[in-house]
Amino acid sequence: MLGFFLVLGLVGVWVSGFLMSAQSWLADHLWVLALSVAALACVIAVGMYLEKEQARRKPTRAQGLRYVVEHLDGLHYTRFEYAVRDLLRRDGCPDTQQAGRVATWEPT
Repeated sequence: MLGFFLVLGLVGVWVSGFLMSAQSWLADHLWVLALSVAALACVIAVGMYLEKEQARRKPTRAQGLRYVVEHLDGLHYTRFEYAVRDLLRRDGCPDTQQAGRVATWEPT
């Protein structure tokens, strides 16, 4: 048990020495800290902008994905699959894919 606390103390001394030397280096090179803060601010600003833009486009996109039954009935089977895929994605199934002629269906 004493060995554990001895190792823990040595690690603590090493970490504190490392932090002190890093602080000293940053004090001599303030431009690195300023550049890091500016880059982080830019990343946050771009992320907020993209999130806002996506939220703005979502209602418009959802309005565009409305089909009349007669329209769906008249679609070619591949276009029908794409329409169903798009409607499923709109309604919260983002991993939906158009499968094509994978399986055949025969009415009973």
